[in-house]
Amino acid sequence: MTNEISEHLKQRFNARMEQLGLSPSALAAEAGVTVQGLFRLRAGGVHKYQVRMTAPVCAALRWSPDSITRLLNGDEPIEIAPPAQVSRSVGDLQNRLSQVELALAVAIARASDLEAKRAEILEGVVTRLEAVAAQLGAQA
Repeated sequence: MTNEISEHLKQRFNARMEQLGLSPSALAAEAGVTVQGLFRLRAGGVHKYQVRMTAPVCAALRWSPDSITRLLNGDEPIEIAPPAQVSRSVGDLQNRLSQVELALAVAIARASDLEAKRAEILEGVVTRLEAVAAQLGAQA
């Protein structure tokens, strides 16, 4: 691994830990790994036996499970929403869905009213046309 990628990984780790307010010991505890193992992982020391550490560390950092691999490849991690934010988002979506359903019901009612009005107008036009046709037939 190049020093550039290792530094990228370390910078992203540190920035994310700071963003989440996690110390190395708190992150290690949340992920269920040792602080020493966390430091090796953060430095880019990912060996086959350490791969089992990446998923819990990513979860603790609120990253997708493949984010450390992405960082090692020079890409950016993918952030995931914490459960509370997801619950709030679901509630917001349910509220918005209710609003859309209400708007749809109103639109359907208006469409029904417009259809009734259209039928009434059409009936009036047909009646007038029939009257004009009757007058023309009487004149002929």
